[in-house]
Amino acid sequence: ERKHNASLRMTKNQDYWNKDNIWLNEINMPYLIRDMNSEFNMFKDGKYGLVWQLPKELLTEAQKSKAQIRKYSDGSVWYLQVNTTRKVTGNKNFRKALQVAMDREEFVNSIYGIPGTRPIYGIIPSYMPGVKKSYGEEYSVKFSDKKIKEAKQYLEKAKKELGLKEFPTLSILASDTDTSRRDMEYMQSYYKKTLGLNFTLDFQTFKVRLQRTTDKNFDIVYSGWGP
Repeated sequence: ERKHNASLRMTKNQDYWNKDNIWLNEINMPYLIRDMNSEFNMFKDGKYGLVWQLPKELLTEAQKSKAQIRKYSDGSVWYLQVNTTRKVTGNKNFRKALQVAMDREEFVNSIYGIPGTRPIYGIIPSYMPGVKKSYGEEYSVKFSDKKIKEAKQYLEKAKKELGLKEFPTLSILASDTDTSRRDMEYMQSYYKKTLGLNFTLDFQTFKVRLQRTTDKNFDIVYSGWGP
Protein backbone atom coordinates (compact mmCIF):
# COMPACT_ATOMS: atom_id res chain seq x y z
CA GLU A 1 0.00 0.00 0.00
CA ARG A 2 1.47 3.33 -1.08
CA LYS A 3 0.29 6.89 -0.69
CA HIS A 4 2.51 9.18 -2.74
CA ASN A 5 4.80 11.33 -0.54
CA ALA A 6 2.81 10.23 2.52
CA SER A 7 3.17 6.59 3.60
CA LEU A 8 4.20 3.09 2.58
CA ARG A 9 3.25 -0.32 4.01
CA MET A 10 4.72 -3.66 2.90
CA THR A 11 3.56 -7.10 4.06
CA LYS A 12 5.28 -10.46 3.89
CA ASN A 13 4.86 -12.32 0.58
CA GLN A 14 3.35 -15.72 1.40
CA ASP A 15 4.40 -17.03 -2.05
CA TYR A 16 8.10 -16.23 -1.52
CA TRP A 17 10.23 -19.40 -1.82
CA ASN A 18 12.07 -18.76 1.47
CA LYS A 19 9.17 -17.33 3.47
CA ASP A 20 9.76 -19.57 6.51
CA ASN A 21 13.10 -17.87 7.15
CA ILE A 22 11.72 -14.33 6.82
CA TRP A 23 10.79 -13.26 10.33
CA LEU A 24 9.36 -9.82 9.49
CA ASN A 25 5.63 -9.85 8.77
CA GLU A 26 5.24 -6.17 7.99
CA ILE A 27 7.28 -3.02 7.38
CA ASN A 28 5.33 0.15 7.96
CA MET A 29 6.50 3.63 6.98
CA PRO A 30 3.65 5.76 8.36
CA TYR A 31 5.27 9.07 7.48
CA LEU A 32 7.50 9.82 4.51
CA ILE A 33 9.46 12.91 5.56
CA ARG A 34 12.02 14.85 3.53
CA ASP A 35 13.60 16.56 6.52
CA MET A 36 16.24 14.37 8.23
CA ASN A 37 16.07 16.33 11.48
CA SER A 38 12.34 15.69 11.82
CA GLU A 39 12.90 12.06 10.90
CA PHE A 40 15.55 11.64 13.60
CA ASN A 41 13.35 13.33 16.22
CA MET A 42 10.59 10.82 15.45
CA PHE A 43 13.14 8.05 15.83
CA LYS A 44 14.08 9.37 19.29
CA ASP A 45 10.38 9.56 20.21
CA GLY A 46 9.94 5.89 19.33
CA LYS A 47 7.76 6.48 16.27
CA TYR A 48 10.43 5.01 13.97
CA GLY A 49 12.38 1.80 14.51
CA LEU A 50 14.94 2.70 11.87
CA VAL A 51 16.23 5.72 9.97
CA TRP A 52 18.43 5.00 6.97
CA GLN A 53 20.66 8.07 6.84
CA LEU A 54 22.23 10.51 9.30
CA PRO A 55 23.44 13.92 8.14
CA LYS A 56 26.70 15.16 9.63
CA GLU A 57 24.85 17.61 11.90
CA LEU A 58 23.07 14.75 13.71
CA LEU A 59 25.90 12.25 14.05
CA THR A 60 27.17 13.56 17.40
CA GLU A 61 23.65 13.64 18.85
CA ALA A 62 23.02 10.08 17.67
CA GLN A 63 26.23 8.93 19.32
CA LYS A 64 25.35 10.70 22.59
CA SER A 65 21.93 9.05 22.63
CA LYS A 66 23.69 5.67 22.18
CA ALA A 67 21.72 4.86 19.04
CA GLN A 68 22.90 1.76 17.21
CA ILE A 69 24.65 2.99 14.07
CA ARG A 70 25.56 0.74 11.16
CA LYS A 71 27.65 1.66 8.15
CA TYR A 72 26.93 0.13 4.75
CA SER A 73 27.78 0.77 1.11
CA ASP A 74 24.87 0.92 -1.32
CA GLY A 75 27.00 1.83 -4.34
CA SER A 76 25.07 5.01 -5.12
CA VAL A 77 27.03 7.79 -6.80
CA TRP A 78 26.19 11.45 -7.42
CA TYR A 79 27.70 13.52 -10.19
CA LEU A 80 27.25 16.50 -12.50
CA GLN A 81 25.77 15.26 -15.78
CA VAL A 82 26.59 17.57 -18.68
CA ASN A 83 24.38 18.05 -21.74
CA THR A 84 26.67 17.30 -24.68
CA THR A 85 24.03 18.37 -27.24
CA ARG A 86 24.38 22.07 -26.38
CA LYS A 87 27.06 24.40 -27.71
CA VAL A 88 29.10 25.27 -24.60
CA THR A 89 28.51 22.15 -22.50
CA GLY A 90 29.07 20.00 -25.58
CA ASN A 91 32.67 21.21 -25.80
CA LYS A 92 35.07 18.57 -24.50
CA ASN A 93 37.60 21.06 -23.11
CA PHE A 94 34.86 22.87 -21.19
CA ARG A 95 33.82 19.60 -19.61
CA LYS A 96 37.43 18.71 -18.80
CA ALA A 97 37.79 22.05 -17.00
CA LEU A 98 34.83 21.25 -14.74
CA GLN A 99 36.19 17.77 -14.12
CA VAL A 100 39.75 18.58 -13.11
CA ALA A 101 38.82 21.66 -11.08
CA MET A 102 36.48 19.79 -8.76
CA ASP A 103 37.71 19.27 -5.20
CA ARG A 104 36.04 15.96 -4.37
CA GLU A 105 37.70 15.61 -0.97
CA GLU A 106 36.44 19.01 0.23
CA PHE A 107 32.95 18.46 -1.11
CA VAL A 108 32.51 14.98 0.36
CA ASN A 109 34.07 15.69 3.76
CA SER A 110 33.12 19.31 4.44
CA ILE A 111 29.92 19.93 2.48
CA TYR A 112 28.10 16.62 2.01
CA GLY A 113 29.56 15.25 5.21
CA ILE A 114 27.44 12.12 5.68
CA PRO A 115 29.61 9.52 7.46
CA GLY A 116 30.86 6.75 5.18
CA THR A 117 30.56 8.84 1.99
CA ARG A 118 33.70 8.75 -0.15
CA PRO A 119 34.99 10.73 -3.13
CA ILE A 120 34.57 8.88 -6.42
CA TYR A 121 36.73 8.93 -9.52
CA GLY A 122 34.55 6.77 -11.74
CA ILE A 123 30.94 5.66 -12.10
CA ILE A 124 31.56 2.10 -10.85
CA PRO A 125 31.98 1.68 -7.06
CA SER A 126 35.52 0.57 -6.20
CA TYR A 127 34.39 -2.41 -4.10
CA MET A 128 32.48 -4.07 -6.98
CA PRO A 129 33.99 -7.43 -8.03
CA GLY A 130 36.60 -7.35 -10.78
CA VAL A 131 38.14 -10.38 -12.50
CA LYS A 132 40.31 -11.59 -9.61
CA LYS A 133 40.26 -8.71 -7.13
CA SER A 134 37.92 -5.78 -6.50
CA TYR A 135 37.23 -3.41 -9.39
CA GLY A 136 39.03 -0.62 -7.52
CA GLU A 137 42.19 -2.70 -7.13
CA GLU A 138 42.27 -3.81 -10.76
CA TYR A 139 41.34 -0.47 -12.34
CA SER A 140 42.89 2.36 -10.36
CA VAL A 141 42.68 5.09 -13.04
CA LYS A 142 41.71 8.40 -11.42
CA PHE A 143 40.59 11.76 -12.70
CA SER A 144 42.85 14.70 -12.03
CA ASP A 145 41.61 16.29 -8.82
CA LYS A 146 41.59 20.01 -7.99
CA LYS A 147 44.07 21.20 -10.60
CA ILE A 148 42.85 24.75 -11.06
CA LYS A 149 45.71 25.90 -13.30
CA GLU A 150 45.13 22.95 -15.63
CA ALA A 151 41.37 23.59 -15.60
CA LYS A 152 41.89 27.22 -16.67
CA GLN A 153 43.99 26.02 -19.61
CA TYR A 154 41.12 23.80 -20.71
CA LEU A 155 38.76 26.78 -20.47
CA GLU A 156 41.01 28.89 -22.69
CA LYS A 157 41.05 26.12 -25.29
CA ALA A 158 37.26 25.92 -25.10
CA LYS A 159 36.92 29.68 -25.62
CA LYS A 160 39.00 29.55 -28.79
CA GLU A 161 37.13 26.54 -30.15
CA LEU A 162 33.75 28.13 -29.43
CA GLY A 163 34.75 31.62 -30.57
CA LEU A 164 33.82 33.18 -27.22
CA LYS A 165 35.33 36.05 -25.26
CA GLU A 166 33.44 35.09 -22.12
CA PHE A 167 31.34 32.08 -21.19
CA PRO A 168 27.59 32.68 -20.89
CA THR A 169 25.73 32.05 -17.65
CA LEU A 170 24.70 28.40 -17.54
CA SER A 171 22.11 26.57 -15.44
CA ILE A 172 22.39 23.64 -13.05
CA LEU A 173 19.22 21.58 -12.69
CA ALA A 174 18.68 19.69 -9.41
CA SER A 175 15.97 18.13 -7.27
CA ASP A 176 14.18 20.42 -4.84
CA THR A 177 15.56 18.96 -1.60
CA ASP A 178 17.46 20.60 1.23
CA THR A 179 20.62 18.57 0.56
CA SER A 180 20.55 19.28 -3.19
CA ARG A 181 20.16 23.00 -2.52
CA ARG A 182 23.13 22.98 -0.16
CA ASP A 183 25.28 20.92 -2.55
CA MET A 184 24.54 23.02 -5.63
CA GLU A 185 24.97 26.32 -3.80
CA TYR A 186 28.45 25.08 -2.97
CA MET A 187 29.12 24.14 -6.62
CA GLN A 188 27.82 27.51 -7.80
CA SER A 189 30.14 29.33 -5.42
CA TYR A 190 33.09 27.00 -6.02
CA TYR A 191 33.17 27.33 -9.81
CA LYS A 192 32.68 31.09 -9.58
CA LYS A 193 35.63 31.37 -7.19
CA THR A 194 38.01 28.99 -8.96
CA LEU A 195 37.15 29.38 -12.67
CA GLY A 196 35.06 32.56 -12.84
CA LEU A 197 32.07 30.64 -14.25
CA ASN A 198 28.53 31.80 -13.56
CA PHE A 199 25.77 29.29 -12.86
CA THR A 200 22.12 29.80 -11.99
CA LEU A 201 20.38 27.09 -9.95
CA ASP A 202 17.12 25.51 -11.10
CA PHE A 203 15.43 23.34 -8.45
CA GLN A 204 12.56 21.09 -9.52
CA THR A 205 10.61 18.15 -8.14
CA PHE A 206 12.24 14.75 -8.62
CA LYS A 207 9.70 13.82 -11.31
CA VAL A 208 10.28 17.03 -13.28
CA ARG A 209 14.06 16.68 -12.97
CA LEU A 210 13.93 13.17 -14.42
CA GLN A 211 11.71 14.23 -17.32
CA ARG A 212 13.84 17.25 -18.18
CA THR A 213 16.95 15.06 -18.07
CA THR A 214 15.32 12.60 -20.48
CA ASP A 215 14.29 15.50 -22.74
CA LYS A 216 17.83 16.98 -22.61
CA ASN A 217 16.27 20.20 -21.32
CA PHE A 218 19.22 21.28 -19.16
CA ASP A 219 22.82 22.54 -19.30
CA ILE A 220 24.07 20.56 -16.29
CA VAL A 221 22.01 18.35 -13.99
CA TYR A 222 22.85 16.95 -10.55
CA SER A 223 22.27 13.24 -11.17
CA GLY A 224 22.53 10.05 -9.19
CA TRP A 225 22.85 6.35 -10.00
CA GLY A 226 22.75 3.24 -7.88
CA PRO A 227 23.04 -0.49 -8.62
